Amino acid sequence: MNSEELARRRNLPADFLPLPRLIPSIIPNHPPILSFYSSNSTIPLPSISLSTPRKISDDFEIPPQNLLAIFHGTQQPAVSSAFQDAGFAVAPRELQQQFNICWGHPLGLDFYKTLSPGQLCGQFPGSNAIGRKDTMGQLLREMKLKWPQKYQFVPQTWIIPDGLEEFREEAGEGFYIYKPAMASEGRGIELIKRDSELPKGLDVPAVIQEYMDNLLIINGFKFDIRLYVMVTSIDPLIFYIYDEGLGRFATHKYEKVNDGNFDDKTMHLTNFSINFKSDEFHMDGFPSKWKWTELLDYLDDNRQFFKAGSTILADTKKGAVKDYILKDVDELIIKTLIGVEPRMHLFSHNAGLANVYPRRNFGLYGFDIMFTEAGEALLVEINKSPSKNTKTDLDVEIKYPLMVNTLNLLGYAPAFHQSGMAAVPERFATEDEATIARFGGRLKSADCRQYRPFRLENGEQKHSFKTGADLRSFGTVPDLTRFERRVLWQLVDEGARLGQFRRLFPRGEAADLELLGGERLLNHLCCWFVGQADGPEQLRAAGL
Repeated sequence: MNSEELARRRNLPADFLPLPRLIPSIIPNHPPILSFYSSNSTIPLPSISLSTPRKISDDFEIPPQNLLAIFHGTQQPAVSSAFQDAGFAVAPRELQQQFNICWGHPLGLDFYKTLSPGQLCGQFPGSNAIGRKDTMGQLLREMKLKWPQKYQFVPQTWIIPDGLEEFREEAGEGFYIYKPAMASEGRGIELIKRDSELPKGLDVPAVIQEYMDNLLIINGFKFDIRLYVMVTSIDPLIFYIYDEGLGRFATHKYEKVNDGNFDDKTMHLTNFSINFKSDEFHMDGFPSKWKWTELLDYLDDNRQFFKAGSTILADTKKGAVKDYILKDVDELIIKTLIGVEPRMHLFSHNAGLANVYPRRNFGLYGFDIMFTEAGEALLVEINKSPSKNTKTDLDVEIKYPLMVNTLNLLGYAPAFHQSGMAAVPERFATEDEATIARFGGRLKSADCRQYRPFRLENGEQKHSFKTGADLRSFGTVPDLTRFERRVLWQLVDEGARLGQFRRLFPRGEAADLELLGGERLLNHLCCWFVGQADGPEQLRAAGL
């Protein structure tokens, strides 16, 4: 996004509401999809004779061909601008039933269960597996016990209150980091010792982790990075990494933790919300916040920061350090999401949304990562609703394009009534009504055929194979069922709109499937497909 476009999006008039922009989908017989890029529109909207606004409630109305978004949580400018520029009005907070796309914090399972076809929610059922530090800590702890060599990036973790006695028995004499399970932005984080009183007592769920004292330090400062990962499907598991992120530095020079400095949060914590308030936070000279790509280049050019003799220094070619770090970060993210997948898989299936088309869920998550002095990536935490605040110009430069790329990757297909008016779907009133609709009942938007969900015909099979070995033995796309081809079309379709994203998973490596719990047939399917050099061509020939 160039500077002119960025400036335009930052200064959209409050009453600016353009019509939605449509482009073709590459999926056969699929309706046009919405473009979030301002200069990208090739399909005209349906003709419409209506000029009167459409009433959503007694006190709220929108133009007849515009779409509707709802927000749970704060409306941040980078987010609201992306929706506004794509033709979305924003509903008042009290209106939660009618919308096209919902953005914000995770919601209860009953909310997800009553989503209608054509409604898209920016969280998955079970996403607290990512957002709660105790839940995620337990899931990754289990993976580390099962696969210790593959999960070395997970610090030793104790779940509080249940694991307090175990912590007292196992901990050494050093310092440990205490984190409330549901706090964010550094709130409640403290450094403690084995016999310290818990800062929040036993009534507050929390985790305690080993405090890493062998971290990579740059010019005397501790730092972490924030990277953005977009999940578009849980079954099969599909996710992408954004090519830009943030490097965030502590603002007080690092000294080895001791009894005299353990409470200096601007030395030991890298959270932006803590260090931004520091008098030593600055964006000039040696900045407190960097672009991730510039930080990577800086590390590649300044290898003296790494411990002598480390594997990362073995290759002296330019770019070798950068490549080493990127590969290690990819592995961390892949294994982390595989680790939390069982809970999200279970909840998505319980909500009846895991295998529906059009998709009704997606998630953009923030990964916070540190590095050891040997250049090995370490997971700090994941944020289920990463901040889109733009307190610095660098935030603006990264987060405005991030939101446009995120929403554009979805390939959202708005529906239009026969009158030409855009459809704004309404959530089902009850879970029973949603279940009936899923299995063949009449939809509320009866004249919007594209909102009819993908369904199997009578007698039609969902799967063409029963195990991963069965799939590998027959090996051509035309042998697949119509449902399996629809799953693969999602991969190919999203691949046509990657923008600044890069697909991380699936990646065609059978070793990944070994880490997944159970026989995940659709993950086997996608892994097999991306390993076929001519897979997309086979799929196009087979159609849908």
